Amino acid sequence: MKKDIKDIIQAKAKASLTNMLLNDEGIKKNIVILPVLKDLIRSLDNDEIGQLKANILANGCQDSLKIWQTTQKVINPDSATNKEQFVLIDGHNRYKICTENNVSFAVSIMKFQSLDDVISWMIDLQLGRRNMSPNEIAYYRGLKYNQEKKIEKTDNFSSIGTSLRTSQKLAEQYGINEKTIRRDAEFSKGVERLSPELKRDFLNGNVKVSKKDIEELGKADVKEKVSTIEAITTYITPKRDVQAPKVETIVPLVITNKSEIIREKVKNTNDFDITVKISGRFLVNNELVDIWKDLRGIPKETLIDESFEDSISIHQAPILGLIKEL
Repeated sequence: MKKDIKDIIQAKAKASLTNMLLNDEGIKKNIVILPVLKDLIRSLDNDEIGQLKANILANGCQDSLKIWQTTQKVINPDSATNKEQFVLIDGHNRYKICTENNVSFAVSIMKFQSLDDVISWMIDLQLGRRNMSPNEIAYYRGLKYNQEKKIEKTDNFSSIGTSLRTSQKLAEQYGINEKTIRRDAEFSKGVERLSPELKRDFLNGNVKVSKKDIEELGKADVKEKVSTIEAITTYITPKRDVQAPKVETIVPLVITNKSEIIREKVKNTNDFDITVKISGRFLVNNELVDIWKDLRGIPKETLIDESFEDSISIHQAPILGLIKEL
């Protein structure tokens, strides 16, 4: 049964939010903005920013800014010090407008155990906002899937069990199927590989790129942020070219009496004296990637593409139906 995302956010907020609104100037002067959290905030276009600014200047900042009270080591375990930190987790646009225009604002303190918990809460918050485009919804659902999977892996769950449980849980929560959730995860990875400017313009609908291309970008080996639409094709076109079927010339064996001798001798060989090579192209073209990963115990996150190679013994191949019996 589909759950209301707003109910989820409210339940988490109720458990975390301190009832008292704070006006402590010391806290407000020491607010920390983490880029990893700021990047989660849905970007507003110029009209939306203008409307928000006009409203704040006319009526003041009506809603308190949400602050995560924590320490440096919780944010970064490798930190040399453990000073108390007040991290902004909701209200980044309002904070910027208020500080630039000397407008007073209140803060509310929230408690979380870890940075991952904050990220998960912030993603839920974005998904609960109104007027989200389909691409924005898919992006944040994908972020949620990848974040939940990351958290569960740190709790020592196997990768296979984690992937299944996460996709089922989120599919039920958002009222969609598991395949859509997994596609959203690839889509989200692709969006994250865009430069901040291109990411904003894409999610705001100012530039047009197919969702499929962004999903393919999420699977590609990208070393740096992609800043132009044209650059996207340089990462996904080679992969598509490789996937195109190729016509190969196969020289047939000449069947002789010696062939029969070899055939008989093969039955007495050790398991891996003779192997059958399994190409990634074969697995991709026959939609066997996930099955092959399970069969061979390959981690789910491993990329299997046309460059992938594996091998099994000549005796295992007939069992799988890959070749006829010896």
